[in-house]
Formats: sequence, structure tokens, C-alpha cells
Amino acid sequence: MAHTARPRPASTRPVSDLIQHTEEVLRDAEQQPVALLREDRESLVLMSQHELEAQDALLSLAGEIVTAALDAPSLEVGLAQAYPWMSALSPEDRELCTAELVAAARAALSRGRPDLALGALNSWRDSAEAIAARLGADPVEWLEEPIVVERPRERKQT
Repeated sequence: MAHTARPRPASTRPVSDLIQHTEEVLRDAEQQPVALLREDRESLVLMSQHELEAQDALLSLAGEIVTAALDAPSLEVGLAQAYPWMSALSPEDRELCTAELVAAARAALSRGRPDLALGALNSWRDSAEAIAARLGADPVEWLEEPIVVERPRERKQT
């Protein structure tokens, strides 16, 4: 099964549209990549900076997974070396994190949707950072009875 890291442009337009219908083409490119067809030359793709950065981040994650798979004693060890924040996770969570990152990267690459993998990566990193900061480690003290507070009064403008 072939994987493509970069999605096929959702719309294709002649390059002349970039001049004749600039705002429309730019508005489309903000939403999804747009292929600009040129006569007798390779097409160009116009996309947002955010889209390009997301695709680059996905390729970076895929590269880290491949490197970890080839160079480390295990995928978990290799990814923990690439992403030091993983050391805050328990061994079971590192294993789960690794499996989820691989699955999310595969899905993202096959669908051309970097957000699928980057969402998983960011969620696991945020969780690891919260664990490292001991957020949620203190016991929660629940109130027996709710505390009623008055609604703040509106300030009069002068």
C-alpha cells in the first residue's frame, strides 16, 4: 500500500486564475492546497503556511518512527529518545503512546491529513508534561455543600 505524505490538491485551476481571480484562489488555498496548472510545465501548489508546517511536522514524526524502528532496540525506546517527554509516562503508557502514534501517523499519511497524527502527538506530549508537573497528583477535596456566591454587580460607566 502506497502512502503519500502530501495530499493531492483539492482543486485544480489554471495559473491564469491566480491573476484573474486572485482573491478567490487565495481564499481556496487558505482552506486546502490548490494546484495551479501551467502549460507544458509542472503544476505548482499553493497552500497556507499552516498546511505546509503541519505536513512538515507529520514527515518529521514519520521520520522519527522509521529511525526508531531501525536504530533502537525497540520502537518505544527509540521514540523515547526522540521525544524525551515520553520518559514521564509509565512503561505501559509509553507502549500505548507508541502504538497510538504509529497508528495515527499511518492514518495521517494515507489520508493526507497531518492533523490526525499531530493531534495524537500533542495530546500525549501534553499528558506527559502534566504528569511531569504532577498536575492532578494531589487529592481532590470535594465540598459537602455547594457555596453560593452573588452575581457580580455591573460597573456603571462614567
